[in-house]
Amino acid sequence: LINLDERLTQQPLVADTVADPAILADDALTRSQLSFGYTSEEMVVILRPMVVDAKEAVGSMGDDTPPPGMSALPRPLFHYFKQRFAEVTNPPIDPLREEMVMSLRVLLGQRANLLSELPEATRLIELTSPLLKPHELEYLRTMTEPEFRSATIQALWQAPPPSEEEDGAGQALRTALEKLCLAAEEAVRNGVHLLVISDIEASAERLPIPAMLAVGAVHHHLIRQGMRMSTSLICESGEPREVHHFAALIGYGANAVAPYLIYQTIDAMVAEGRHTAGMTVSQAYGHFVKALDKGLLKIMSKMGISTLDSYCGAQIFEALGIGEELIDIAFVDTPSLLGGIGFRSVAETVVAWHEKAYPPAKARAPRLETWGLYKSRRGGELHEWSPQVVHALHDAVRETDYAKGKANFRAYSQLMQTMRLAPRHLLTFRDIRPPIPQEQVEPVERILRRFSTAAMSLGALSAEAHETLAIAMNRIGGMSNSGEGGEAKDRYFTERASKIKQIASGRFGVTPEYLMSAEELQIKMAQGSKPGEGGQLPGHKVTAE
Repeated sequence: LINLDERLTQQPLVADTVADPAILADDALTRSQLSFGYTSEEMVVILRPMVVDAKEAVGSMGDDTPPPGMSALPRPLFHYFKQRFAEVTNPPIDPLREEMVMSLRVLLGQRANLLSELPEATRLIELTSPLLKPHELEYLRTMTEPEFRSATIQALWQAPPPSEEEDGAGQALRTALEKLCLAAEEAVRNGVHLLVISDIEASAERLPIPAMLAVGAVHHHLIRQGMRMSTSLICESGEPREVHHFAALIGYGANAVAPYLIYQTIDAMVAEGRHTAGMTVSQAYGHFVKALDKGLLKIMSKMGISTLDSYCGAQIFEALGIGEELIDIAFVDTPSLLGGIGFRSVAETVVAWHEKAYPPAKARAPRLETWGLYKSRRGGELHEWSPQVVHALHDAVRETDYAKGKANFRAYSQLMQTMRLAPRHLLTFRDIRPPIPQEQVEPVERILRRFSTAAMSLGALSAEAHETLAIAMNRIGGMSNSGEGGEAKDRYFTERASKIKQIASGRFGVTPEYLMSAEELQIKMAQGSKPGEGGQLPGHKVTAE
């Protein structure tokens, strides 16, 4: 094995310097960012914490925006893929306390038969992380050993001029993708063992093929040709910038990723110095890589996967809004129950970004937009819990007059029903049979007995909300769930007690009395959604309770 870190220590290729301030005066960086769909919101919410604090920002409340296929905004292809996580079949790993059993080690080069004992089988390049810095990729390209021969294929295409042909752009993108796959096959047949799929030469004339599409298509094409193990795929792209993006690329076949545009963006952040005062470019790169590595470990841990080798190409994702023509070429066997977009929609998204990056000559200087994906913004992405919705709900629950409160709640309900934020909002009930006589319907009291609340801990809510749920369910004959944080003793055997008591792996708040006060015990064997991260609460919610 050749360890890349050791090689670079012996032959340093980049100095630990401060970024050149001239980079901030050039519109080229902003144009490149726009051509890949970057937003100013991502710069603040996603990238800045990773560069400054070497970790991802902590968010809450989930994603209340519509799926990309229902959005009016041109969303990246990454957004169409949802990470899967283990529940019982494959217990997740705690990436914080069990990190010693996990590894992001990557081996690049031709992979031999596992049972082979030939010395050539060990001629591989060892990386400690799948994320390549600029000088690391440059070094790989300059290696002269025949077993590490490299080649770069350009993942680019040209959009045809507007014409009468309705799907001209989609066909152009598909043709370019087919040529990319053939170029990859030819390179591997010619003895290339490090294949770089690059869009770094994207310009005003040539558009990038979305990284997910390029990597997935080449990966599956080489599998079909029986050549995938003969080479390693390195994705050199300006598109990935979030941890999810990197996980998706690796999950669909990339052995390593070189996000050149992110590094250029970090250069600009360091040169500006507003949030990175005293930080060198090398330190900023290191922070970003560290944050991304932690994020990858977290994503792998949700499926109980301990090594990146097992995650690479495993496609542990579900697609929401991807059609068959894309699935069959680039994302083979990925579940996509609803179908969705094809080459035409993907091409239209790339063209929309490109037009913002390279507007007519008289247009104002390019600037990043804020889509409002992470926080509701006027004119931005729709949110289920927008200020308008929250205010309507507040008006309903704060009104003391019954008639006015009922009217306010009806207004809130109608507002929610008019939204188009999920597939269910596109469906209506069909009245295809006569109504059942009321005397034949099960009484309301018996139906309510089967009602139960989700497991929500005291810390996740508040004492008032937690007790209110318990009281409400007890009064209608249903059952509330205490969650994993325990319950105050003075609530046991009262109307304020939860009938379902949860026992988590940490056994927080679990006592014999707690167990005796339950009508149903719920034992949680694992936390697949975010293993090891329970207890991420805002500071003001941490009290003696």
